[in-house]
Amino acid sequence: MSNIFSNKFIADEKNHTLLKDMMWGPNGIRQAEELASHFTITKNMKILDLGCGMGLSALYLVQAHGAEVFATDLYADPTENLKRFQSLGIAAILGCPRCGKMCPWY
Repeated sequence: MSNIFSNKFIADEKNHTLLKDMMWGPNGIRQAEELASHFTITKNMKILDLGCGMGLSALYLVQAHGAEVFATDLYADPTENLKRFQSLGIAAILGCPRCGKMCPWY
């Protein structure tokens, strides 16, 4: 398994602060990268990321594969996550409120 995306992302100095702010536990980018290596993920594929935390796995899925990700977590504020994604210029991650009304699987 190659960690090409995560190694490049982590090596970029500007991403250090982002990682410090967003990482709650294990590196979500590396975990998503490993998991994604076992699947064919295509551009605009819709992915539901339950337990997204601060959204590092969703960030990877959007930037590396062009997927459209619906991300939610019991403890992370979906509005804050959505604002963070938008501030990074990533419109393909949609924050699902806990009630699920924005989510296409509702």
